Amino acid sequence: ERRKGEIRGFLWLSEQEPSFAKQYGNLQYDESFDLTPLRLNGKVYSTGLGTHAPSEIRFDLDGKYSTFESDVGVDDLQRGTPGSVIFRVVVDEKNAFSSHVLVGGSPHETVRIDLTGAKTLTLIVEDAGDGNHNDHADWADAKLTLKR
Repeated sequence: ERRKGEIRGFLWLSEQEPSFAKQYGNLQYDESFDLTPLRLNGKVYSTGLGTHAPSEIRFDLDGKYSTFESDVGVDDLQRGTPGSVIFRVVVDEKNAFSSHVLVGGSPHETVRIDLTGAKTLTLIVEDAGDGNHNDHADWADAKLTLKR
């Protein structure tokens, strides 16, 4: 039986089991850390990962994917709170992306990274140096595109 991701050409990251996950609280699949829909700048996302800084989530890729894409930001529920984070993406132990400091209500950033030949993808959320109060971070519409 073919997996639905193979039919559509990509896999939602929330359909994948991480090989390693460490964070404050529990990693949420297809919802925010607050157990509500993922929401960035008023847009609701039906898929993604809801995390809380500090977090590190690693996926084994085995060279099967061409790109990783995601919108990233502090979940809208944290607008007006001290929540502030930095998103990082590490591919095969090399830094591939670092966001600006993001707070609730600030514009999200879009990540698109080439994964050609990559063995591991690590998603990191750090507090922005001011502690981790309200650091509820969304990897919204996070997906892996399969190599053709």
